[in-house]
Amino acid sequence: MFETHFAFKNIHQGCSFAPFNQRAVDHLLCFAQNLRIRCHVGGGNVVQAGATLREGDLKRNGVASVEAIYDLVYNGRGKMPGYGTGCTPKGKCTFGPRLSDEEIQRLSQYVVEQAAADWK
Repeated sequence: MFETHFAFKNIHQGCSFAPFNQRAVDHLLCFAQNLRIRCHVGGGNVVQAGATLREGDLKRNGVASVEAIYDLVYNGRGKMPGYGTGCTPKGKCTFGPRLSDEEIQRLSQYVVEQAAADWK
């Protein structure tokens, strides 16, 4: 559990910030790449095997839509902490930086698109 929280806590590490108009997109892509490297390599899941980001698992777990993934990323579920700015209670949420609503929306769309393409 400590390693999971440590990995999520450092997820923004190494992300660069571009000028204002490109900042959100670049930050989100960096976050998504780090998320995949640390916990969801190639759409998998290094913490919980049945909770991958593959289309079949997303459907089986009831999180195959952008809206469902948004809720999951914002509030967290099971072993995955929430990343939303309003995530509560504290122990259920990441101890690291939070994501804006727009960042979570874009990340959710990215996951759906990548799952449909089998993460290739």
